[in-house]
Amino acid sequence: MAILVALLSTAGTIIAATIAASASRRSQRAELSLEQRKTDHARIATLEARVDGLETKRERDALLKRRQGDHIDTLEAHIWAGKPPPPPARPEGV
Repeated sequence: MAILVALLSTAGTIIAATIAASASRRSQRAELSLEQRKTDHARIATLEARVDGLETKRERDALLKRRQGDHIDTLEAHIWAGKPPPPPARPEGV
């Protein structure tokens, strides 16, 4: 009878330790997941800021290229009209 009580007591201790370890691992995974999400959100915010900056630069470049093209059109019109030098002045920023 004493052996049965000892076996049951040992089995109960092992089961309790297994449950505690499982709960501890779940808690650690939840903490890691939370930290990873925070890191991911920070990286996403950084990347979004970089993309916004690149889009702004791309728009400025497109506008500059358009102004350069317009100036070239003006110069070609000047030439085709047979006008003498000097050519039309270059716009500011081009």
